[in-house]
Amino acid sequence: MSHPLTLYRVLKEEYEQFHGPLDARYYVWKFQMDHIRRPCLLAWRLSQRATDPIAEYLWSLLPSGTRARIDEYVQNAGLVGVTGQRDAKQKCRTAPPLPEKILVTLVDRLNAALGSSALQGLPGQPVAAIKEQLSAYALPPQKEIAYLNRLLLEHAFRQELSRVNRTLSGLCAQMHRQRRAALCLSGGGIRSASFGLGILQGLARHRLLDQFHYLSTVSGGGYLGAWLTAWIHRHPDGLPGVMRDMENQPPRTQVEIEPEPVRHLRHYSNYLNPQLGLLSADTWTLVSTVARNILLNWLVLVPLLAAALMIPRLLVTLIQKDFSGQNWYGWSFALGSLYGFVALIYMGFSRPSAWNPERRLPRWIAKLQSQSGFIFACLLPLALSAIFLASFWALYSFKITGAQPPIVFPALILNYTSPLARFVLYGAAAHLLAFILYSFLLLIADWRHWLDQLWSKFVEFFVVLSVGAFWGLLAWVAATKIFTSDLLSGRTAPATELYACLGVPLFLASLLLLDFIHFRSLKK
Repeated sequence: MSHPLTLYRVLKEEYEQFHGPLDARYYVWKFQMDHIRRPCLLAWRLSQRATDPIAEYLWSLLPSGTRARIDEYVQNAGLVGVTGQRDAKQKCRTAPPLPEKILVTLVDRLNAALGSSALQGLPGQPVAAIKEQLSAYALPPQKEIAYLNRLLLEHAFRQELSRVNRTLSGLCAQMHRQRRAALCLSGGGIRSASFGLGILQGLARHRLLDQFHYLSTVSGGGYLGAWLTAWIHRHPDGLPGVMRDMENQPPRTQVEIEPEPVRHLRHYSNYLNPQLGLLSADTWTLVSTVARNILLNWLVLVPLLAAALMIPRLLVTLIQKDFSGQNWYGWSFALGSLYGFVALIYMGFSRPSAWNPERRLPRWIAKLQSQSGFIFACLLPLALSAIFLASFWALYSFKITGAQPPIVFPALILNYTSPLARFVLYGAAAHLLAFILYSFLLLIADWRHWLDQLWSKFVEFFVVLSVGAFWGLLAWVAATKIFTSDLLSGRTAPATELYACLGVPLFLASLLLLDFIHFRSLKK
């Protein structure tokens, strides 16, 4: 089974390739945050202190408030009653991360334990074997107790703590002691290469070019970096010879004041078309390459743009078609309402503030919040809702010319005849039902966090009603003042064409604007 390369492993191999083995004298022996490999498992070990002397000793160093928080974390993670380390590791895979405050305190108490001789007196500690191991490091005697305690803690918490010679912070400390420098040449085509050449010449004249140990390049900087690397490789004297030639003080001749590799670089800086001229093969090769690439891009993009431009034309055809005797407008309204309802539930359920940041999300919720989840559960239903509801208004306008549709069942039950009341009730009811359902789902998923936000839910209830009612008001303005049923019932241009082009965008813009105000007003 292959394991992914970690940053520590990559940097360690690179360091040893250039500088040899790591020096134990420069390890970071004090504990740091990245030295705790499995915080959840460490919390579980502390909960098993009754049968673990070293866990009992570390527990005695913790403040009472931290102990209470660890006990609460172990309970929330479902680790209470777990006795085997394998079962605990399995539970920790789905447990929320250990709060940072607890981690900071644990690191502080672990470092406090390094200076105590009490660890060596605990039963079952292999002090003699670790002292023999420690002698191989050739460490200062005055720090022997701290180093010995560090290795004892690593031995006791093999799964929970990183070994001192396998920590990223320790590796970085050794890298910084080497005082290495890198020369980075950025991208930007021939302009960045020209600028970088001036930098290289300035560094050479100040005898600083040989002080860099790494060269990092991209794009135009890569053009210059490849040239410099090739020159160093081919020069008989290597980098010192390149510095001497690039410094060029005084110039060897007044005709050719720069060395030949620099002149070659300048001469071929127009590398896409080295030989200019209308009859040059390079010119026509460049023209054919550009034309080919443009044509290939057009073959991909133009059909997609044409397909997108066909959507309003299809909607115009649908609007102008005679559906006499068929209740297509009813189906359009039902499907549009259903898809919009799904999108509203997703927006309320998946917003980050609805979830406890200290709790790891279940896998299905994390998948729902991914890009594909957003597209299929929010963006696509929202677009379909806009299309179906826009089609509904046009089709109903043809069905009953000049009449207002009975949009939502509360309006029918209450026998409202005012079109404004029907639109407002529809918007408020749709938002309210979505709010009730996604609040119920959040309550099931994490009832503790839901109860912590009970007051904000109460406030959100009234915000949702207000936003939904206001959206209904905007829809009423668009339907009765702009795209009226009398206007659309004629099935003539330009009314149907304008409606096909602007109806769906206006629906989406108004809904998204008001939902943005909804979540922003709650700072969610």
